[in-house]
Amino acid sequence: MTASDDRLLDTIDRMAEAARKAITFTDHVTFEEFSSDARTQMAVTMAFMLLGECANRLNMRYLEVTASHPDIPWAQIRGLRNIIAHEYYDLDLAVIWRTARLELPDLLTKIEIMRAGCT
Repeated sequence: MTASDDRLLDTIDRMAEAARKAITFTDHVTFEEFSSDARTQMAVTMAFMLLGECANRLNMRYLEVTASHPDIPWAQIRGLRNIIAHEYYDLDLAVIWRTARLELPDLLTKIEIMRAGCT
């Protein structure tokens, strides 16, 4: 395995870890609890930021990998990262919560399948 391969796997692993953390942070949390808990909001949005950074890195350095996984919404992941970074105080918390609870588990599965194909 080359250093480039190691960096690729490390980036995918970081992406998966960020998704796992966002899922864990919102596990057994209602939207009402999430919307009144600034600490959880910041933890989840940071996990989304890290997820988006990894997606951006993969898109820039390993385009062949991202292109071979069109089932992963790369542009939306990067876009959410940008929204969080630049419009943090105007975030729609319902969208953040729903994304973490409803969309991340499926995304995590797709990330794990992608990683398995890279080893």
